[in-house]
Amino acid sequence: MLSALVLYEAHSLARDALEPVARTLAALAPAAIEGVVRDVAIVGPADANLDFIADHAGCACVTASGGGQLARGAAALRGPLAFVIRAGAIPEAGFVADLDDLLRAGGRGALLRLSPAGALQRVFPNIAPLAGVVAPCDLAASGRASDLPALARLVRPAPTLRSRARLFK
Repeated sequence: MLSALVLYEAHSLARDALEPVARTLAALAPAAIEGVVRDVAIVGPADANLDFIADHAGCACVTASGGGQLARGAAALRGPLAFVIRAGAIPEAGFVADLDDLLRAGGRGALLRLSPAGALQRVFPNIAPLAGVVAPCDLAASGRASDLPALARLVRPAPTLRSRARLFK
């Protein structure tokens, strides 16, 4: 089973600053129902009011800012593997099966990319921006990675999940 960590980022286009977090949490619900995700934590700055949404969603809330967000958030997770996902990323329907397949195969890392957003990304889909990373919790909590791309570099070589995510705007 995976623990999920939602990395809060301020979204200037969102009507409500917490809406991207809520959308990502809602997208993780099927994974929790299927038993793929065991617990969820949200990490972000103290002034983002994340404790409000975490309380309603029944997940942990970790307040941190700057480069320490990833490490502090991952330290709060209970499972051996973390699914770290950007707030506002909404995985496609098949991602639960992809994560389950990864776990059954003994995978220790994987990348979730955003859906291609142009001709170049359609031809080369692995250059699409990262939406999430599956990584060992101890690696994510080690402080060796300050953000999602740095964590992805640490878990390479890692497969890219077949399913993609779209970014809520």
